[in-house]
Order: sequence, then C-alpha cells, then structure tokens
Amino acid sequence: MNDKELVGELKNQNIEALDQVILQYSRLIYGVIGSILGENHERVEIEECYNDVLFILWYKIDHFQIEKGQFKNWIISIAKFKALDYKRKFKRKLIEQTMERCILQDKEDVEQVLLKEEEKEFVLEVIQRLDQVDYHIFYRRYIADESIKQISEELHMSTSAIYTRLSRGREKLKKGMEGYYEV
Repeated sequence: MNDKELVGELKNQNIEALDQVILQYSRLIYGVIGSILGENHERVEIEECYNDVLFILWYKIDHFQIEKGQFKNWIISIAKFKALDYKRKFKRKLIEQTMERCILQDKEDVEQVLLKEEEKEFVLEVIQRLDQVDYHIFYRRYIADESIKQISEELHMSTSAIYTRLSRGREKLKKGMEGYYEV
C-alpha cells in the first residue's frame, strides 16, 4: 500500500491501515523518539511516547494533506515534537524531585541544628544549677576545652580533686537531665 492509499484508509478509520503504519514506520518512529529521549529514559517512557504518536496519527490524520508533503515527514515531525514534549515533562519532573529532596534535606538539617541548640541550652541550664566551683570547672573543661592540669593550677586544687568534682558533676548532670530524652 502506498502512502496516498494508506492516508486515505486512515482517514476512513480503517484499523488495518494503522497496522500497516506500525509495520512500515515503527522503526522510524522509535528512532526519532530514541534520538531525542536517549538512553536516559526507561523503556516504559519510550513506549508511552510511541503510543501517543500513534494516537495522534490516528486522530489527527485529517490534518495531513498529501499535496503539501510526504507522509513519512509528517510522521517524523509528530514523533519529534511528541518526544520533545516528553523530554520537557521528564526534565520538569526531575527538577521538581530534586527540589523536593533539597527542601526535605534542608528541613532536616534545620531541625537537627535547632534540636542541637535546644539540647545545648538545656545542658547549659543544668550545668548552671551546679554549685559555683563545679560550674566553673565544668565550663572550663567542657566548653572552654581547658586541660585538667590548667584548671587545677588556676583553681589551686589537685588534679584528683578536679577529676572527682567532674565525676560527681556528671552524676548531677545525669540526674538533672533525666526525662529530657524520653518521649
């Protein structure tokens, strides 16, 4: 069947003519779609685009005029533009997914920072409840990151006394923080 007869049969909604289009032009259609979508897209997406091209051929055949151009070129243009539509659609979808991941990640990061800040404030509150000497030792050891030796020299205490006060202070902290991590 030549193109003129094929177009005439398609315009008459002859399903056998569509089968003939599939036999004659499916490689061409897949080739055009594949060249635009490339290997980045799954087979399902390419099949979906191919089916849309056939759908357009079937329902828009009345727009084709044999005098104005070849049927093959019309098929190529439909396949090309439909594949470009799919490419834009998938690109938008990819951008949206990427943005959603970034937003979720940023949200989690912000939540983590806020939780750490809240936890830090709570620990500082509990440390401030210690007596003045223990608070001073804790602050210098764990917040100012001073050595035990340096603290003992400046406070005129033995290193073992500093260790003892830190140990007892940690016990007080544990008691002061009971219930903080429970939900």
